[in-house]
Amino acid sequence: MKKKRSPKHLAFIRGLPCAMCNRPPPNHAHHSLAHKPGMSMKAADCETIPLCMLCHESLHNPRVNGPFKGWSGEKRGSWERAKVDLYNIDTGAFF
Repeated sequence: MKKKRSPKHLAFIRGLPCAMCNRPPPNHAHHSLAHKPGMSMKAADCETIPLCMLCHESLHNPRVNGPFKGWSGEKRGSWERAKVDLYNIDTGAFF
């Protein structure tokens, strides 16, 4: 099954403050690792959250200095799921 892509939605997400540290835009549109369907597969564009460069790198590698340093995979996954749900509610719908 092909995941839905939306450049418009990604542009919207990139224009939001960082979901972790509230840095102003532009930010990265992080595709949730907690929502990806399998190995080497990217989550749908509606399953994204805005993250600044530092927070994005820290989320992918929690051993580097950053806000996610020391977080377990389970804790990062729970945080991502909650944020994706929040941004889907805030935006009203996927573009």
